[in-house]
This record gives sequence, C-alpha cells and structure tokens, in this order.
Amino acid sequence: MSPTITAQEIVQKYHVGWEIELAYDSIKTHQTARRTGQCPTVFRSKRPDFVKQEIYAMLAVYSLLRDVIRQAADKHGLDPLSVTFIDTLCAVLDAIPAMRRAQATRLMDLYNDLLDDIARGQLTRRRRPRAFPRVVRVKMSNFRVKGFGDQEIHRDFSNATRVLGAA
Repeated sequence: MSPTITAQEIVQKYHVGWEIELAYDSIKTHQTARRTGQCPTVFRSKRPDFVKQEIYAMLAVYSLLRDVIRQAADKHGLDPLSVTFIDTLCAVLDAIPAMRRAQATRLMDLYNDLLDDIARGQLTRRRRPRAFPRVVRVKMSNFRVKGFGDQEIHRDFSNATRVLGAA
C-alpha cells in the first residue's frame, strides 16, 4: 500500500525543504567556519570511517545548538525560528571559557545567563517564504568549455609579441 499525499501537502512540505537548506548553510558556512570569516569545511581525518565520525560530530553539535535555541525560546516565550543561529553560536563559544573555569555550583547560573543571551539574538525580520526553483547557475562566457583534448600551448612570447609603434 503506497502512502497518499495531497497536492496541498506537497506545497507545504516544499517550504520545509528550505529549512533543511538553511540548516546545511548554518553547518557549512557558520558552524564549521573559523571566527575570522573564512569558510573552510575541512575534514582532518584521512580514513573514511573517521571522516564519517567527524560528520556525525558536526551534526550532533548542530542539534545541540538548535536544542539550546529551543530552550532559550521556551524560557522567553519566543518562536525558536526567530532566534539567530549565528548569534547563538557566538554566545556559546563566548560562554565556554567561563563555564570551564566555573565551579559546579555556578554552572546552572551561567547556563541561564547563556539562555538569556541567546534569546536576545533575534532576527530583525521574519524569514520570507521561499518560492524559487532549484537550478544551477552556469558561468557565462564566450569561450568554449574545456575538454579532455585541450592541452597547454607552449609559445615563445619574446618572439611572438609585437609592440605597436615600436621601431
């Protein structure tokens, strides 16, 4: 028996797909980037099983950050989608040194302060509904696409170059 889904449900699920795209962007562009603004998503492991382990670790951290966003939103009566991922990531990274140094009796207070900081990081505008088709941009050029048979051309530029107006 195959599941039935209406056209209306398909339209509604389409917009959920954009949330998934935003999650990929958050992981790749912000979570794995250095704080200097560079955006390398680099896997340090050489073995496939260790690369898989790094991917699982990235996804686990992303899930934990989203759960902290949810907790902060619940505490302050906010919509979790109105809290920015980037501000949350920065707040958590800034809170880690103080939490490492703190005594165990102080950790809950620091965590509640962190939730307050996260709740202050709200989006300035709501996400707009996405309605764009998935397409790939192709670089516009007058040159033909490089093929397998294209090889480097060796030229003697000192003899082949002619300067206009020179005697």
